[in-house]
Amino acid sequence: MFRIALSLFFLGITFHSLAQEVALRITGHITNEETHESIPYASIYTNNHGTGTVSNNDGNFDLRLITSKPFYLFISHVGYKTEKILLPAKDSTIKVRLLPEVTVLREVVITSDESIISLLQDCAKNISKNYSTSPFELKGFFRESLRDSVDRYYYVGEAELLCQSSGYQYPHEDGRVRIIKSRMNSLNDSLYTHYRGGPFIGIKGDIVKSSRKVLVGDADKYRYSLKEVYSAIDGEVWVIEFVDKENENKRGTLYINKKDKAYARIEIRILGSKLTRTGKQIVSYKKFKGHWYLDFVHSEISNAEKTHVIAVDFSTISIRTDSITPIPLMQQLNYGQPFSLSENEFNDDFWNGNTIILPDTALQRQWKKMTSNSKLTGAHTVVTKVKGQKFINFLNHLDVNIGIQLMPSIISNRPSGINVITLEGNVNLNSLKQPSAPLSVKSGISYRINNKLSTNFNYAESFLKSNFYRGYDIRFLYSIQLPLNGNPVLLRTSVAWNYQVIGQGFEALPQSTSIEFGGTEYKYAKMRVYAGNKNAAVLLSLYAEKNLKGSKCFFLGFTIQQSMHSKQVFLLRKESGLFKNYHTTSFLDSNVTFSTPYTGPRLRNINFEIGLRVGIFG
Repeated sequence: MFRIALSLFFLGITFHSLAQEVALRITGHITNEETHESIPYASIYTNNHGTGTVSNNDGNFDLRLITSKPFYLFISHVGYKTEKILLPAKDSTIKVRLLPEVTVLREVVITSDESIISLLQDCAKNISKNYSTSPFELKGFFRESLRDSVDRYYYVGEAELLCQSSGYQYPHEDGRVRIIKSRMNSLNDSLYTHYRGGPFIGIKGDIVKSSRKVLVGDADKYRYSLKEVYSAIDGEVWVIEFVDKENENKRGTLYINKKDKAYARIEIRILGSKLTRTGKQIVSYKKFKGHWYLDFVHSEISNAEKTHVIAVDFSTISIRTDSITPIPLMQQLNYGQPFSLSENEFNDDFWNGNTIILPDTALQRQWKKMTSNSKLTGAHTVVTKVKGQKFINFLNHLDVNIGIQLMPSIISNRPSGINVITLEGNVNLNSLKQPSAPLSVKSGISYRINNKLSTNFNYAESFLKSNFYRGYDIRFLYSIQLPLNGNPVLLRTSVAWNYQVIGQGFEALPQSTSIEFGGTEYKYAKMRVYAGNKNAAVLLSLYAEKNLKGSKCFFLGFTIQQSMHSKQVFLLRKESGLFKNYHTTSFLDSNVTFSTPYTGPRLRNINFEIGLRVGIFG
């Protein structure tokens, strides 16, 4: 009995081993059944649509997946019948021929422009139904490149990315992106590119999510026409072309799934003139667990001279809709950081075991040539540095901010006026009316040490005649990201050292007046005297910062300050010209007296700020 049980035990281990999941590699080439031409940007995905890739410009693809049993592979492209192939659980190389769909253009489907507009409006209303309004995560392959008009590449960057979105109800969301692994290289020393925001294309490049006007049937701006109706695996597809009425060089095509009234694919083209850029964007979607998600994005734009093209591609490898762990702040890619500034080894085996968009023939040929020339630094490894990389990287860590703050002063025991002894005689000046909430304009520059730590220098000044305020502070800030949907919200705490000069204003001196102030004679076209303080203080602040778009952030701040040193002074300010100089002297050394007793302004313990922070390269 023991011998039988032991045999069954080992037999169970054997069957378990045979059923274990294994890593597979499926490669292939996709062509048109009739013309035998290669088909670029065809979608390749498995049974549940969760794992997939797209074919490159040459129609080639490379898909990696893990499975323990035979599976169905789907190959689809708009305008072609979807191919369904049963493959064994082992590495395979296949040749796929897609048969063009027979177009069935039926006038009964759409008979007028009004019907097309109505259809597109229905699609827009169904976005919340067809596309996820819950957080989701895309794992995908990313490539950005710079090439010239003869397909000679100057730069290529590639990465496997994790992109997280809060849902399609947040059209202006940049998303959260983490680089899993990456490589990049300059393939030509004569030209470099620093393209911002490229890795965010998996969220930002989603045209449906960004809710562009062309999708909603804007008849005032676009002219629409039905071109084709054909069958697809997910139902009948309507092909609608559009043209911008104000600029006919802007045009494109919408592929609408009839059954769901969903956008299955969107193509936008900009046909530039001799002095304008050209560009195109292709966005495709696939259905997964009842919702449509981004399948791939291809975007490219040329310079005005049409000599060079920047291209960006993103292909979804897998989709996750549950148990999503937010990417920690320190691991998130900063939107303003050019992907090209990273430094990595560029070797032949880097993507071994990963699903990628295969490089096209021109790029493969150039890589092969590079790995055999004098730049070879190891077994098929090329490493280069971008000229001025450290300086450019430094600039990309800089932000500028501008805002408004409540001036930190209260005028107590306000004097009704002052008596000024000038070289021409005594002058009596009345006090100006004080605002209930005096404001100052504040600007500064920040340096981001990392996603959590930063330091900045700020300058603030009041431009009111009734108050004088000029302040400087140096801050150190620490950031915490709040677990909210949409674009990130940061809580930033800071400690700062502040130096400021504040004062109450009086009427201006007569224009012909000369005055000895602090031992020096002054005579400007227009001068004004203020009574106030010089202060040094420590500031403790709390900021709430909301990312708006790209590198632009809106902030609201609350500050408590503690004065460390204060000195009462009179101020003489030049009121004309671009730079309004000021001079100070102590109460005791001045030739100014008060008409009523005055103790000087005292510091307000609390002040508020509101403003905008922008990356130095926008």
